[in-house]
Amino acid sequence: MIKKVNKIFSKESFLVLALIILNTLNLLFFTDNTTILTNSVFILGIYFYLSDRKDKKVLLLTLLHFSFYGVIFESLIIRHTNVLKYKNPNKYINIPLWLFPIYCSFALGAIETYKIFNLIIKK
Repeated sequence: MIKKVNKIFSKESFLVLALIILNTLNLLFFTDNTTILTNSVFILGIYFYLSDRKDKKVLLLTLLHFSFYGVIFESLIIRHTNVLKYKNPNKYINIPLWLFPIYCSFALGAIETYKIFNLIIKK
């Protein structure tokens, strides 16, 4: 039981939580697309620098893959439905470029959530 708790409250879990909180604050406090993009990429870079994960290359490819398709599909949905409009979208893809690293953070949070629930439910 204590081993599970230690894994749930691991350095990795806190790094992912910090990444999500910092990106949320980034979106709340800044409005300039370039600043948000730069800060988001920097926060993601700090995560990879501090993380002790052994599978960083696989994780990076997974996050990039998820983010690429997430951004493409969101762009297509916006273009064909007009349900959502960003203040300062990129003129070619209908969404701001800062959304790409934010999708990376979202995917990382999902992966970590899966890991935590897997530990909790596993007997």
